[in-house]
Amino acid sequence: MIVSRRTSSNPNKLYSFATITLIAFYSIFSNLNSSDSIKEREEICYQFLKTKLTSSQGAIVSQLNVGENKDQAHTLLSESIGLIMLYALEVGDQKEFDQQAKLTQYLFMSSVGLLYWEVLFPTKKDSKCNASIDDLRVAAALFLGYEKWNKEEYKELALSLSKSMKKHNVLEGYFVESFCWDFEGESTSHKVDISYLDLPAMVVMEKYDKDWEPILKRSIEIATHALTPSGLFYDKYYIYRGKYYNGEMNLINNIMCAVQLGEVGLPNGKVYEFIKKEWSKNKRIRGRFDPTTGEVIEDYENISIYALVLRLALIEKDFKFARKIYNKITSYQVMNPKSKFYGAFFLTYAHSFDNLQVLLSLAELRKTEKSQTKLKPFANNNKIRLLLHHET
Repeated sequence: MIVSRRTSSNPNKLYSFATITLIAFYSIFSNLNSSDSIKEREEICYQFLKTKLTSSQGAIVSQLNVGENKDQAHTLLSESIGLIMLYALEVGDQKEFDQQAKLTQYLFMSSVGLLYWEVLFPTKKDSKCNASIDDLRVAAALFLGYEKWNKEEYKELALSLSKSMKKHNVLEGYFVESFCWDFEGESTSHKVDISYLDLPAMVVMEKYDKDWEPILKRSIEIATHALTPSGLFYDKYYIYRGKYYNGEMNLINNIMCAVQLGEVGLPNGKVYEFIKKEWSKNKRIRGRFDPTTGEVIEDYENISIYALVLRLALIEKDFKFARKIYNKITSYQVMNPKSKFYGAFFLTYAHSFDNLQVLLSLAELRKTEKSQTKLKPFANNNKIRLLLHHET
């Protein structure tokens, strides 16, 4: 069973006065000691990731806590590999991209050709399962790296991952959430995680491997029909029951669904409307809602939510709201050069998923504000329209 990495950010809850005080201190330090340069904020966060949140093997550590040393026992996630590769593409850092491609092969690649979703160090104990979105994201990034730097090894590795995903992560034409293998045998999940349907990445896959066309078509169908009465998205789809249902009810999943549909020019429900109402009432966005009723379940904040909301605001061309969310995000960045968390976007700890999502969103904001047009990093709208036409 795959344990969600996204819910592992839930300790980012503002439980204590001490935590609130710490955040306020960092926020004040930020206002006093930093210009409002998006690029500068990106750069110091990127340096934090590469120096403080990177293991001796060169892999991104899942999180860094107060009082913890990065060289202690730590968790490495395939999730981080794909996200840092996408950012390395954004900033043209081939050295970083190349290092992550090598780690994909030598640290995360399993005997079945899929990526371990988690590897523990120094024990090197692995998970014996993959998380399909991670393999998909890495493969798409490798294809884009091949386009950018013309390195044949990237393409070959991406095609290898493509072949393994088609064999193990596709069931009855559905892109399922995981495949597991151990001494007891192999098992393919019967469930689709709606937020794992990374449609922009699938567009890239289909460009190099035409077998992805029916997978992309089915994924569009499942994602666009996953809306609940509240306008949010169900969490999952059970293939053999033919039913949608809720599991984690994490708002991150819902925003990811909306972003992934929006980036390929498809309707993405009422998630954005829901978020703006939540912001207007509270000037903050809480982390867990029941997608069916829209009722809040847990009252905590999460940096990744704000990063993804920023991306969604850019898709909606709502630049005024994007700036409000940007200001909220930057209030969490540690700007004290003497802190070991300098540059990190930090609540109770520095989490790789949070910081990588922020980096990608800041890069998009920086580029978008120059042109005042929305970015679609992977999208091929003509291809999507053609697929939809065939469906009808």
